[in-house]
Amino acid sequence: MATRPIAPIAAAPDSLPASFPGLLDDLWSRIQGGLNGRWPPWALPSLATISAEGPSARVLALRSVDPAARRFEFHTDARSSKVRELDFDARVSVMFWDPDDAIEARFYGVASVHCRDDVAKAAWQAVSPLRRMASGITLPPAAALAASARFDSLAANNDDEVAFGQFTVLHITATALDWLWLGPGDMRRAIVRWTDAGCSAAWVVP
Repeated sequence: MATRPIAPIAAAPDSLPASFPGLLDDLWSRIQGGLNGRWPPWALPSLATISAEGPSARVLALRSVDPAARRFEFHTDARSSKVRELDFDARVSVMFWDPDDAIEARFYGVASVHCRDDVAKAAWQAVSPLRRMASGITLPPAAALAASARFDSLAANNDDEVAFGQFTVLHITATALDWLWLGPGDMRRAIVRWTDAGCSAAWVVP
């Protein structure tokens, strides 16, 4: 059987930002635009952590973003492996992939974990019903089950204080960005870094 050539779908080269301020403005706009409740790719990045066994990555729902502070917010369970991994090493990577415009954005940064503090309390007031339900599940994430089961059928504690105690907010502050565009016959890549001295950026070989 003859194979059909794959035609990449990508943003047109002349539509790409030509300056670093423009690139960052476009990127933050895409990410903020993804927080519309419909879960497009810009709202479902991969969070990579470092465990004692090696790297670990998973898709997480982005809850909010603060471009001025370069901060991403995620919600998780205090008993999850990612929280233990962040206790081991706070360095992380957050990767976004836009399949329509063929743009990859890999942020590198440092995580802070918030459980039972003011940050967690503020976020808990507006958590989704699914997260509130998940935080009340009696068994911790990754605990073995006898068989596949509906999430809402798992044993849970109805005490809101218990559920809140198992709720955690992750704040990721970006310190670097690796931006890549994969066109059908062209590629572009840029590296951005943020330090106490300010922001530096450069176009680099893809």
